[in-house]
Amino acid sequence: MTRRRKTSKRHCGNSECAHATHHGLATWYKHLFEKLGWMVLAKNRGMLDKVSVYVHSLHRFKNSIEYKISTTHEPDRKQDLKIMHSNICVLLAHAEKDFM
Repeated sequence: MTRRRKTSKRHCGNSECAHATHHGLATWYKHLFEKLGWMVLAKNRGMLDKVSVYVHSLHRFKNSIEYKISTTHEPDRKQDLKIMHSNICVLLAHAEKDFM
């Protein structure tokens, strides 16, 4: 049996995405949109490490929401998640174009 380090993380398909609640995803979604302005300032000041972490977080959110859409059965919640997904895809495309 191999031992996993505490700092290693599992991504979608395993436990991380499975534990994301609808409320948690909504809070994360709001935070990512609010943080966009700070990332514009960070890029202007040359803090590219912060910007790359932000883009990585956008990718993780997109993967989490895709997993949640596939496991959600309630039509209203699923529709909300699809709206979030389409908006985050626009934000991700913008961030990759302007920040990377």
